Amino acid sequence: MFSPGTCAKYYPQVIAVFVLVSVAFFVLMRGSQIIFEGQQAAPFAGPPWIHKDMTLENSILFHTRFMRLESHTIRAKNGEVINGWMWVDFHDQVNVLAQDSHNNFVVIRQEKYGLAKPTLSVVSGSIALNESPKEAAVRELLDELGLVAKEWVFLGKYRTDVNRGGGFVHSYLARKATPKRGQRPPTNEMEQQEVVRLSQHGLTQALLGSEFGEAKWSNTVALALIRLATPGAPTLAEDVPVNQQ
Repeated sequence: MFSPGTCAKYYPQVIAVFVLVSVAFFVLMRGSQIIFEGQQAAPFAGPPWIHKDMTLENSILFHTRFMRLESHTIRAKNGEVINGWMWVDFHDQVNVLAQDSHNNFVVIRQEKYGLAKPTLSVVSGSIALNESPKEAAVRELLDELGLVAKEWVFLGKYRTDVNRGGGFVHSYLARKATPKRGQRPPTNEMEQQEVVRLSQHGLTQALLGSEFGEAKWSNTVALALIRLATPGAPTLAEDVPVNQQ
């Protein structure tokens, strides 16, 4: 039996442990509630990715209206079965590099959460359900820069991460882009944006200088420059995004 003196000695430690456990329990319950509410209110709308030759089963771990995290069981080409293969489904996206009627390229300088310093970017955004990639590209160009283009060049469709998902990006070069009459200048309260016009040489130097901080943007710019330098290059057929198949 503990004496009253012994109990008094450990009383502060007991109180501290009790408070710590109570706080941890509250944080855990509140976090679970936020996750549950987020999943219930706005589930991810796109279908899961199933590789017809490799996917054995898949289960959803977490989702929001922007993405879905899954655990896959796959059979590798050597016959090995791998459990717990993490996969992220994300909305397909468009990237658009705009070129105006003076052959200057219109890009955006802005700050992004995942980068430590300002970056150049092309126009980018998610493809809505029941929207074609071309329709999304036209919409995003108008929304972000207030421009409409007379000529569109499809540069290809690319998986953003071949082993972990992340959706596909559809890249475009929008040529002879001009301001739409009556269109109000775009604003973005969350991100500071500056419109930048570059010559073809300036765009090349910016690309080689790693001024486009995201791999998808750099890919789109490089593809556009190669396409412009390759007269007679074959025209690519546009594809239906995965979330509409």
